[in-house]
Amino acid sequence: MVKKTLLSLAIAATAAGLAGCNTGGDYKVDTGAVTAGSDGSTPSRITPIFSAANSQLPLNTDLVFASASATDGTAATADTTPPVTTALNDLPGFSTTATFYIPFNGLLDADTVVAGQSVFLIALKNSDDNANIDALDIQTILANTAYADTPSSPFSDDQPVAGTDYMARYVELGDGSTPSVAITPMTPLSAKTKYLVVLTDGIQSVSGKAVATSAEYELVSGNLGLPSPALQPVRDAVQGWETLSGQFLEAASGGTLSKDNIVLNYAFTTDGSLDVLTSYANPAQFIAANLTLEAAEDLTDEFAGGQLEDIVARKIATGGSSDPSTLNAVTDEQIAGVKALAIYPGQVYGAIASADISSLIGAESAITLNELVDRPEARSVAILDGATVDGAIQSATSYTGGASPDFFIGDKDLSGDTVTRYYQGQIELPDFLGDVTLTTELTASGISAAMAADPDWSANTTVGAVLDGALGNEAGTTPPKDDDESTNVTYRYPFPEPQENNNIAPLLVTMPDQVDYSAGGSVPGTQDCSGLTSVPVVIYVHGITGSRGNAVPYSAGLAANCIATVAIDLPLHGVAPITSDSNGDPIANQLLPLNMEYALAADTQSPWAGVIAAQVGGGSNTFANIEERHGNVYQNSVNARVAMEFGAEDAGTSGSTFINLSNFTRTRDNLRQAVVDLLNLNASIGNVSDAVVAAGAALELDETKVFVAGHSLGAIVATTFAAVNNSPAVLAANTNLNEVQGVILANGGANLTKLLENSPSFGPVVVGGLAASGVTQGTENFEKFMYVFQSAVDVADPANSGSILAATDTPVVAFNMVGGNALPGDASGISYPDGFKAAGVYLPDHTVPNSDYFADSGTNPYAAFASALGLPAGIDTAFAPLAGTQGLTSVLDTEAVTSTTTVGDLASPLRAEVRFASGTHSTFANSDDSAVFLEMLGQSVSLILGSYTVTNTAVLESN
Repeated sequence: MVKKTLLSLAIAATAAGLAGCNTGGDYKVDTGAVTAGSDGSTPSRITPIFSAANSQLPLNTDLVFASASATDGTAATADTTPPVTTALNDLPGFSTTATFYIPFNGLLDADTVVAGQSVFLIALKNSDDNANIDALDIQTILANTAYADTPSSPFSDDQPVAGTDYMARYVELGDGSTPSVAITPMTPLSAKTKYLVVLTDGIQSVSGKAVATSAEYELVSGNLGLPSPALQPVRDAVQGWETLSGQFLEAASGGTLSKDNIVLNYAFTTDGSLDVLTSYANPAQFIAANLTLEAAEDLTDEFAGGQLEDIVARKIATGGSSDPSTLNAVTDEQIAGVKALAIYPGQVYGAIASADISSLIGAESAITLNELVDRPEARSVAILDGATVDGAIQSATSYTGGASPDFFIGDKDLSGDTVTRYYQGQIELPDFLGDVTLTTELTASGISAAMAADPDWSANTTVGAVLDGALGNEAGTTPPKDDDESTNVTYRYPFPEPQENNNIAPLLVTMPDQVDYSAGGSVPGTQDCSGLTSVPVVIYVHGITGSRGNAVPYSAGLAANCIATVAIDLPLHGVAPITSDSNGDPIANQLLPLNMEYALAADTQSPWAGVIAAQVGGGSNTFANIEERHGNVYQNSVNARVAMEFGAEDAGTSGSTFINLSNFTRTRDNLRQAVVDLLNLNASIGNVSDAVVAAGAALELDETKVFVAGHSLGAIVATTFAAVNNSPAVLAANTNLNEVQGVILANGGANLTKLLENSPSFGPVVVGGLAASGVTQGTENFEKFMYVFQSAVDVADPANSGSILAATDTPVVAFNMVGGNALPGDASGISYPDGFKAAGVYLPDHTVPNSDYFADSGTNPYAAFASALGLPAGIDTAFAPLAGTQGLTSVLDTEAVTSTTTVGDLASPLRAEVRFASGTHSTFANSDDSAVFLEMLGQSVSLILGSYTVTNTAVLESN
């Protein structure tokens, strides 16, 4: 099923394999002739470092896809430096958002490194221009950019604009040991697209001389004899790239520049695609990418028995009739009219995805591709009886208000509400991940090995067998395999293999009662719910190291405005014994009574766990398999995975294994699994409604009014979830999914790797952890680590999904904590953010940074704290225009909302970035600043109820 065209620039040996061509065999390379431009030799001229013979090539070169046409389309290189090379070998393309560096063998004049003048990024056409183009295969680009035998340009009509879409800088990595040209996307590059990177002799050395080609680059780009046949494929590639780049330069410069000015030229192909997630939600999309419409029509006719041609068109023309005589009566004119409809191709491909394919796999009962993929659908839901839980609370504490905000929130805002109810239960979700690996050897290597061993998504073999059977392929052709016989889940084959058992995940539902909440109190805009039968519902997505319990305060405020909330835990998260305060210090988790594990009921004092324990003891197994999603495993201070402890010696935090610096693809798939979970939760809202009503709720959930609110990591995941869910093609093909009517993103961000590096909370952990492994911030190795990591997570990064969400016209409100006070230059004796909060001073967000704080000491609000954090106040390599909350809002194309904004002037559909001068990163989850929390809540309520409003401008930025 997967396209396996022969790459026109397919390299006979991988770039890494070329390193062995000077070590023996029939052909020996005299490296003296080709290493003059390589690091470590005395340069006679200043050049970009390019030496295939010494494996000194740009990191993101298509040369690493040498064997892609014979495997699954992923890179192949020697796995010499895990986790970087391990992840690289699983990638079908490179990052659309990350900075990449091109080293030189000498110092450069920074003023001569200028995007669009001496450094160029050239986009070639992709499958959006012609469906027959495979971006990795340059021959398909050249073959499919001609019309009526007249060649047309292979270059994209939408070229990246220098200074707007990308920039080039001179950066000295490693404190000057590696002079480099850095190329940074300022807007995300196009997904699944080939780019040509061109450096010209307009770049000058620090002494003012034009840079030149390295000796080996000059050799492979010219026509002199090669010292080894192993270099011939590299020559073919380079000469092909230079031919195209020369044509572009001449046209773009009016003849001022040509191929003769090129000192380095290579190609790289991006990934950055949401195709895995959209194909999971809508398997017909994958079929459409791999079958022509004509072939798909033939297949649908075959599935229908082959008695009539154009069976799909006939069904559409007859309104879905299955009567043979009615279908046979459809005229050719009617068929032609149907085929002219825009919906027709989707209907054909959808018919294949929903056809009975049991005969292809020898199944005894009917089954479809949609079912084999386990695409989002309504899942099994069970909710514990509310009255029984209330009785357990009264029995244990004498409190008569039940599982209400008054009981769980206490001294916080929204206390006093004894009618809203928190219900808990479970939802059965497909699991494509598997458990994390426990540490068995408490040594540095043993700890690292456990982290590296976490499983990532593997490809669905049952679907592969079906596709092979349908297309007459040899058994085992699909899914395609990597050169180590493993499988990868990429846009080329997007279906993950389900684990043997589904995930029985805890579910929290906050329900308003059928009463009048408008009597007053501290909650803004309280409503009368007494005359309602159904209410809007918000899917709440919590932050890193949080749990579904973080929804408790916010959902209480929504309930007082006749809005329900449903929440599940992100993968590897759940209610744990320990959490952290605003300073990151460990504290006992006050939400521990929400824990659902009945075996721990005595330690957690959870009324729900107590009720389940009694039910299981009485022979009921409905909730016998529920467990918190962290699996009672956490990663401790030395990164060992160990069991949590409950009781007198509480130990263990939620989500500590989610970001895995030793396993990039596992981190990627934690993010993808989170999106899968939310898609299935959304498809199950009807079942949640039925279950919670059966458990005692007076109101139903309105499936036509589904919203999503995410906080921190939850906002990151929610962005991608909403983009996938609200894709027009997905909604049209998968009617199980409810359209999300609006998105609330509290403290989200983009460009995840640089977000972490620039975070005052996470930066010290990431930078310090890598430094302990010998990978120091600001060095070439550090940047290679970050580039490949970002290339892996790009497929779920809001930097890529944000613009897709914006294109759906879904209303979006993003909350950004920008701070509002001048900060002291002397940080001695002050903790953050609580120290400032107590003094009435608010820092910009310390967890998800507004932007790339640490790129510039002059603008870094945390400069005075950098030393205490173990970070430099400013470092060139932290530069990342797509990082943080403002990176996200830039791709969402939001308008700023400040104290002076007139809401009525905002564009429609609403896309607002609300800039808070007060409050902290945690405010949305824990109401640590009452005025800010209530304003966030009020804005959320007004969006959901249909008339977005700003009330308290005093908490917003004033400039």
